[in-house]
Amino acid sequence: MRKICVILARSGSKGLKNKNMLFIDGKPMLFHSIDAALASNLFDKEDIFVSTDDKNYAEIIATTGVNIVLRDKSLATDTATTFDALNDFLSDFEEDLSFILLQPTSPLRTGENISDAFEIFDANSTNANVVGISQADKDLSLYTTVSSNNKLSGLAGVDKNYTRQKKEKTYYPNGAIFISTKQRYLKEKSFFTEDTLGYKMSGKSTIDVDGKDDFYQAVGGIFFDYKRREIQNEFFYKEKYRNYLKENSHYDKWIVGDSRMLGITLEKSANLSIGGVTLKRALESLEQTILSKRAPKEILLALGVNDFITGYDVLEIKENFLHFIKLAKKNDVKLTVMSIFDTLFIATVNNDDLIVINKFVKEHTERNGFKWVDPNIQLSKNGRLQYKYTVDGLHLNEEGNKILTDFLRKNVMWEG
Repeated sequence: MRKICVILARSGSKGLKNKNMLFIDGKPMLFHSIDAALASNLFDKEDIFVSTDDKNYAEIIATTGVNIVLRDKSLATDTATTFDALNDFLSDFEEDLSFILLQPTSPLRTGENISDAFEIFDANSTNANVVGISQADKDLSLYTTVSSNNKLSGLAGVDKNYTRQKKEKTYYPNGAIFISTKQRYLKEKSFFTEDTLGYKMSGKSTIDVDGKDDFYQAVGGIFFDYKRREIQNEFFYKEKYRNYLKENSHYDKWIVGDSRMLGITLEKSANLSIGGVTLKRALESLEQTILSKRAPKEILLALGVNDFITGYDVLEIKENFLHFIKLAKKNDVKLTVMSIFDTLFIATVNNDDLIVINKFVKEHTERNGFKWVDPNIQLSKNGRLQYKYTVDGLHLNEEGNKILTDFLRKNVMWEG
């Protein structure tokens, strides 16, 4: 049976004007649903249909190469239902088919979500629809109504012996995924029947943009997806290093760091630090430089915290440090490695993991005849970056930068 993807994109949203086409991460929100459908590997572009009432929307969406279906304005009013729009769309197909409805207001749903949901559907497609569901963060017993005089109904004694862990988990449809067949849906006029199955989803993939607050949450969901940002910035990092090397070709001493090193100045050295860069990306960008004998005489390596933030595991971070150390030794580069100095209450960084990495890297740095320096001696207390030295738990303030600069000037002994 043929599979198609349907995206309904009316233009008349009043709560958040033009919400289906608002830009998120450099593209209209609706485009994220198209990207997810393609990433699922279930659909070619000719299997993806966007139904809209707006010719301006259609003109922009057409640039993606998917099918555009212009529907009548009467099917895109506040009172028109999803069934009205789908009934009009599906009636154009003579044969039965399976279809997935992706609402453009779920821009963070992934291709993997779609393929996993379709797997459930395919296993039960003879008699069951599939919808995306999310676990409710509160038990149903805690929900109530409020009277005109602010009196709560039905909550008397609800806090007695209440424990969240003992309550049965409840779920709700999150609006991200709906799957059925044409024949079944037009007969039932709903995705929800006694046989409907749920595909459990969690985290940011379940965000449904209804108003402005939801929109900002979706923007934040992408902004704080550090792995995604790293991949997107790969070309930027390479270009940045390339320009750095052109501008600083007369220097044979480099500081290779991240945003925590941007304020550091050492005599007769070029600061090649880039905000957000990981050790992994720096290694990829600089490896060819070193291998092609355009290496400096000395490097101060001060990277690693972004690898944790981005989500690399300890083993991979260790391997990348080892690779950098071996590369420097092979090309006769004098290397000084700075410990990953501690953070203060950063959700994505476990300081205990930093201790493990620092111990490992110190051992291998010194074993290969290179120097190891550890500013945690002055910046940290009880395994945490001191509050008086930081602006946000990760970066140093003016006083912290001065301490780090003085520490490095005393401990990094450039030759020449």
